[in-house]
Amino acid sequence: MRTRLCLVVAVLTVLGGCSSGSAELAAPEPPPASALAGPEAPEPGPSAPLAAAPVVEVAAPVAPEPPASAGPAAAAAVEDDPVLEGTARPAAPVRPAPAAATAAPGVVHAASARPSGKPVPTGRIEIPAIGLNHLTYEGIDLATINYGPSHWPGTPLPGQRGNTVFPGHRTTYSRPFWDIDKLAVGHEVIFTTPAGRFTYRVTQTLIVGSRDTWVVNPTPEATFTIMACHPKGSARQRIVVKGTLVAAPPPPRPQPTTTTRPRRGLLGLF
Repeated sequence: MRTRLCLVVAVLTVLGGCSSGSAELAAPEPPPASALAGPEAPEPGPSAPLAAAPVVEVAAPVAPEPPASAGPAAAAAVEDDPVLEGTARPAAPVRPAPAAATAAPGVVHAASARPSGKPVPTGRIEIPAIGLNHLTYEGIDLATINYGPSHWPGTPLPGQRGNTVFPGHRTTYSRPFWDIDKLAVGHEVIFTTPAGRFTYRVTQTLIVGSRDTWVVNPTPEATFTIMACHPKGSARQRIVVKGTLVAAPPPPRPQPTTTTRPRRGLLGLF
C-alpha cells in the first residue's frame, strides 16, 4: 500500500512538471521591436552628385539688317563701301546750312550737313573722259558717300599741297565711279571748290587690297586719289586712280594798301 502511494505521488509529480513545461513552451515570445517597426531601412550610402546645370550657349549679337524702307540699294552699298577697312570713321557732325542771304552767287559753302541730316555739297568733280560731272561732299561715313564722292577729312582740300582723297561708290546709288577703270594716264580730273577750279592729270591706276591704307599717305606735291570697290559688286579690293595738279586759279592779288601822309603843321612850312 505504501509502495502504491509512492508511485501515485511520483506519477503526479512527473505530470505536474510536464504540464508546467508545456505551458512555458506554448507561450509565444514577444516579437522583436524591429519586427514591430517594419523592415529595417538600409543604411544611407554616399549621396549621389547633383546633376550639372545645362550649359546654354549664347550666340554673339548679329548686326541688324538695314530697314526694309531703305531699299535694296542701302544693303548693297555696304558691299560697295569704298573706304579702306580698319579706318576710323566718325560720323559727320550735323550743322545748319549757311543762310541764303549771305551766300555769294556761284559759291558752294562747305557745311557738313543740313538739319535734316542730308549732306550739303562742298564742290564738284568732273572727269570728261568718262562723262562724270557730280557733286562732292565732306566725310567718309557711308551715309554721306551714298550721295556722291566725298572728301576724306584730314587730307588736303583740292588745290592744296598734299594728297586729297575722294572715295565713292562704284555700283550703288548714283555709282559715280562706275567707269574709273577706263581712265588712262593723261586724262583730266577736275575739282571745283569755293577756292576755285583745279585740274589734275591721271598718272596711274592701282588695284590694291582692302586694307592698303598707304594709298592715302601724304605727298609733298599736290596730288589726288580717288578710290572705289573692285571688282564691281565686291569689296574685296580697291581700284585707286592717282594724279598730279597741273592747273589752278591764280592766287588772289593782294589789295593795295593806301598810306596816309601826316599833315605838316605851319611850322613845317618854314
